[in-house]
Amino acid sequence: MNLLFIVSLLISFVFLTYEYYYLAIPARLSIRPHGDEVFQSFGFLHYSREDLKRSVKKRFPFIPSKYLLIHVTSLRCGIMCNVSASNKNFIRLNSNVNYGFITLKNTDDLIRVVTIKNKIMYKSNDCVFDSYQKASENLDEVKKYDKLKSQYKLIGKDEYGRETWRSVWKNCFYKCFSKNNFYELILTFLVELNKYRLSFLENPVKLSATLQYSAFNVAKQIAQEKFELMSKFKSSSSNEIVSFISAPFANIQLNKWYEEYLLFRRKLNSNKEKTRNLIGLFSLHTTKVGFGISKIGKYIIIVFSLLISFVLQTYEYYYLAIPARLLTHLNGTRHYFGLDGIYRSGESLKRNLLRQFSTTPPDFLLLQLLSTHHGFILNATQHNNRFLKVNSDNGNFEDINVENRDELIITSGSGRQLMFVANDGYYDSYLLACEYLDNVKKYDKVKSQYKLVGKDEYGRETWRRVWSNCHFKCFSAMNFFELILRWLKELNFYRRYFSLLPVELSNYLHHYACFAASSIAGSNLRLLHRAASVFSKEIVTKASAPFASLKMNQLYELFLSLKRRRHINKESKKIVTVLFSRKTTRVGFGVS
Repeated sequence: MNLLFIVSLLISFVFLTYEYYYLAIPARLSIRPHGDEVFQSFGFLHYSREDLKRSVKKRFPFIPSKYLLIHVTSLRCGIMCNVSASNKNFIRLNSNVNYGFITLKNTDDLIRVVTIKNKIMYKSNDCVFDSYQKASENLDEVKKYDKLKSQYKLIGKDEYGRETWRSVWKNCFYKCFSKNNFYELILTFLVELNKYRLSFLENPVKLSATLQYSAFNVAKQIAQEKFELMSKFKSSSSNEIVSFISAPFANIQLNKWYEEYLLFRRKLNSNKEKTRNLIGLFSLHTTKVGFGISKIGKYIIIVFSLLISFVLQTYEYYYLAIPARLLTHLNGTRHYFGLDGIYRSGESLKRNLLRQFSTTPPDFLLLQLLSTHHGFILNATQHNNRFLKVNSDNGNFEDINVENRDELIITSGSGRQLMFVANDGYYDSYLLACEYLDNVKKYDKVKSQYKLVGKDEYGRETWRRVWSNCHFKCFSAMNFFELILRWLKELNFYRRYFSLLPVELSNYLHHYACFAASSIAGSNLRLLHRAASVFSKEIVTKASAPFASLKMNQLYELFLSLKRRRHINKESKKIVTVLFSRKTTRVGFGVS
């Protein structure tokens, strides 16, 4: 007796774990000329409603007949065909009425049978499952989680982030973003991400099918291992961000990442390994993304995979100076004239600078005062040496003494034309300017170039004359244009030695050579051999960065070897013959 009671209790518990929902089985109806009805369902013909009902009950015996519906998706009469609406033309299986149809007022809690590759699947809330039980559990979760509408209380404090979240997720809760197996969540994530990137003046990213597939596999693998792989993927150097969150609050995850990124920028001692890919979210070098979603219990695993056009490196940060002018009115109010407008308070200018220069840590942001107006009195800052620290402890701009101007990055232009100037060279991003200054500090220590100059006495004297005390920092100025000017000067000294007329620098050839050099550099030197052997009017070569000043002397030594009838390879012979030809009148140099 006790055994029977226990078994009965367990069976009751199993059956009550999920609620039954109406199941709609599709069928097509044809009405013959004499009024006879013929139904087609799952590839079989049924010549009466009773025959169709018996077939459906036999096919779905695990569902009580009172929850079974037949949805007549199309009705054909002669040559007339009528496609049914999603809530019309239903037949109840437990009804004794053999004519007419019923209309459902609400189909949100309806599970529909669909056939995919000859396999019966169950669709609920636009999600497809391989069993009725899973589809029912999905609707149970939708009913339970969609009641939670307090997500707005958990979003970050940043005002722009709050406004963006509200505009993107307005009235979209669990039922909304869980549609299509959370694909609606992915699409809305993409819209939200691009709005955040827009605030940092970065281009929008696109959804990649390859990255989507990769991210989904990672999320699925973590779900199967029940979070055991979570720490591994979080610390991995791959381009993925992994997180898990309570299911009804999944729509705040991207806002959390946005807030973490803002916090990272304010705290330079943050874990760089942890935030590496978080920086990639808002990097100008990220072009394509993919989201992977997997659900386990009451949690959702979110994997964000991104494609970065180059490997993010760790740079030393340098001060970034943004030029501005200050106007102080007679009543004491201040107006700041910044890059892209007028600001009525220092606080509004500060907020804009922190958002606009997102890749720069706030402690390295400076305001460079070009001039100050006080009423009708104008005071131009002497040598532009007055700098204000944006992220000061007291919340206001604070004067700071910049001792080394050589390691200062200054902005030029505004909006999409914004450039970053370092050592008189222009760069597209703050990180590229930092990378250049890192190279200057590293390569300018090398002062042994003179040891590698050729043995020819005239060549050695000429090299010393042109390159005296000019090392990497010197010749890399103006994006290596100083290197080009000194090469031209050195070349003309050598040509004069051979009684040749000097050559001139051609703007057209210079721009063309710069384009060719950038193309080769973008291919990681794979085009170098091909370019050197194919183009008849181009000389393509490479050199170690701190020893680039030796290149013209090396070519001069090669030409001397050629004149002495020594054997040199065909490629080098072509190079020096063109450089020291009487027919050469104009040249252009490209450096990358």
